[in-house]
Amino acid sequence: MMKLLFLLVITGVVLMPSAHAEQKTIGHLNELVRQVGTPPCAACEANKGSKSSGRYKIPMTPRSKNDATYFNKDCTKFIKEDGTYGVWGEEIETYINKKGREDSRFLGDHIPGMSSAPFTCPNWKKLSADDRINFWVWMIASMAMVESTCDVKALNVGSGIPDRTDPPRGLMQLNSLKSGRSWRGPNCKFATNGMGAIDQIRCSMDIMEQVLKGKTGHYKSNGMIFPTNTYWEKLRPRHSSNGGPIGKLARRFPPCGAKE
Repeated sequence: MMKLLFLLVITGVVLMPSAHAEQKTIGHLNELVRQVGTPPCAACEANKGSKSSGRYKIPMTPRSKNDATYFNKDCTKFIKEDGTYGVWGEEIETYINKKGREDSRFLGDHIPGMSSAPFTCPNWKKLSADDRINFWVWMIASMAMVESTCDVKALNVGSGIPDRTDPPRGLMQLNSLKSGRSWRGPNCKFATNGMGAIDQIRCSMDIMEQVLKGKTGHYKSNGMIFPTNTYWEKLRPRHSSNGGPIGKLARRFPPCGAKE
């Protein structure tokens, strides 16, 4: 009887053959509700821990005259001034969740270069899944700040680019030509001259996933975020041993406890 009444509570179905039975049943139901409280929500449990909102504010002002390790206003689409995610940050979180969250390469305990040289995030193994995702939002924001100053319309036509017919473009400064980047990942096949921020972020996450694969990935890297063989020149070994200006910004993520 008790099981039946509990079933009636969670389904909202009540069978009442008479007014007397109705009154009696309602009394039993009210007592059961008082005893068991709110019925369990399977959907709520399934989603528990699958989303984080971000907790750490990005630095937006220089600490001294020569300090360049801060973000501009455009970068708040990654992390807002109150520390919560903007639309670009939410996109990165969604990407990682789709890749398996804790089971993805992005949240693995043993990413080279985190708690070993160049010590990008010494506390990495102590970080929660939410904080590790927050790190990746901060990391991609750092790359965008240095690559394009978080400008979705940025176009590099400088003399130092490797192919003037395919200049780096957009938020993450990816190949302008679809043919130049389509092999980099399933999210890199958007139109030539595409500057959509979401396309650029998804493609960049595809590239970073390949980098984290190490020797088995497209870039035959060392598995580190930097210094390594990768698409972005500023993260390559010949540019810097610690990620250069991108690394400096990344190491300002508070939970990591990294030395700048």
